[in-house]
Amino acid sequence: METKDLQKFAYLYLCSTKDRKILSGKEKMKYCDFRRMTYLAGYIGFYEFASVLWAEYGEDFKEEIDALEQIQEEMKIDHDSYTDQEYCIKEEAGWVKEFLKGCPFAVRRWMQEYAARNDPNWGTFEEIWEEAMSEMDSRKGKQASGKRKNEEKVIAEV
Repeated sequence: METKDLQKFAYLYLCSTKDRKILSGKEKMKYCDFRRMTYLAGYIGFYEFASVLWAEYGEDFKEEIDALEQIQEEMKIDHDSYTDQEYCIKEEAGWVKEFLKGCPFAVRRWMQEYAARNDPNWGTFEEIWEEAMSEMDSRKGKQASGKRKNEEKVIAEV
């Protein structure tokens, strides 16, 4: 098996159900999905898989890519790019957050440690990671609380 195939297989294991449907052809790839998945594939070091995504879908989004490049060129002339960079960082951080939430629970902590070791800008995402973990913990707490309430209700009825 080639590296690109192994990376695709690993990505399919790590990604959300929605992304699996898109990559299996059950749902149509949108430009926003393409941007997000190529970013995430590169972010986690799956560069060959990112290249496969470009080869497979890049031509489908040529118009969008060209339009984005045109806008970026125009903005360089008469716009402070700091706000654009800030927006991009927030957007990418959101992608990472959603990706981590979609990862199988058994590997989430490992993914955080991997990112911290390999991303010099991990601090940007660390806060988002903690927020994602807090959300998951509170959901688990609510589920457990809901189960206890249902059990108490059943016992009270008996």
